[in-house]
Amino acid sequence: MKTINIRKILVPIDFSNNCMNALQTAVAIAKRHQAMVHLLYVSDHDYDLYTNDNYIKPPRLQDYLKTLAQLAKTVIVNDGVKCTYATEHGGVTHNILKTSISIHADLIVMGKNGTNGLSTSYSGTHAIQIAEKSKVPVIIIPENVTKYNFENILFPIRPLLSMTDKYDSLRPFILKSNPAITLLNLRNPNYENELHIIHRLSLLMKMKLEADNVPYEMQYYFEDNKFAEHVIKVIDESEKKFDLAVITAEISKTNKDFHISYYTQKIIHHATIPVLVIRPEYAKLDKEEILQKLEKEVQLN
Repeated sequence: MKTINIRKILVPIDFSNNCMNALQTAVAIAKRHQAMVHLLYVSDHDYDLYTNDNYIKPPRLQDYLKTLAQLAKTVIVNDGVKCTYATEHGGVTHNILKTSISIHADLIVMGKNGTNGLSTSYSGTHAIQIAEKSKVPVIIIPENVTKYNFENILFPIRPLLSMTDKYDSLRPFILKSNPAITLLNLRNPNYENELHIIHRLSLLMKMKLEADNVPYEMQYYFEDNKFAEHVIKVIDESEKKFDLAVITAEISKTNKDFHISYYTQKIIHHATIPVLVIRPEYAKLDKEEILQKLEKEVQLN
């Protein structure tokens, strides 16, 4: 995985409270990394279906531009962060992904409820699609949450290829936050060969964190394969009050197509804290192929 040096942050804007919270989080990240923020509004003519009291609906494109310009000015004047903006028309997911490529974004920060307002039936739709397809990491902010610092990070460890590379790629981002990290080791009891792989991966992660002087704690969950449910439980019940969960966008193959896995969808939909999602390079390998490659990887390391 490529090391992520954050210089440009893309923030999709739909004028909902959720996206405004995401913008505040993005600005806080930009300050730490001396990065710039790019605001994007996508007009898809769907907002009339989802309007409620918490949703601002500008009537014309000129109003979108005026509101975006004011937002950008506020970020520049109040926060001292360079901020640009643009509007696009058409599919929301397509235009967000297209813009992330065209502006060379290093990170996308967005509200979980996407750009279709706050309708529960559409909750997280665009966030899921973008996490599935984005070439850069995506931080998804749940409703009514704003985070200015990531002091306690939950880092689930599963038997996935390049798990330690995930930390290496995020290292500049993590170290700027000066956090404590909880390594949550997850193993499916139906795969006996996962045990020593998880043990080795956790040892490698421990060595990296100690080398960086990052405080950490190890936790283990080997009871069943309900990993997503356990991650959500840890987030909700831990006394640590986690600020961020870092997960890999595992892809599942269904009906000859590839879609983001249940594990990733479940956490994105139900996490009450921001979730940082990274899409792995090996996304389309099946379970046995991953385990075979992991066996070689941990032996080499």
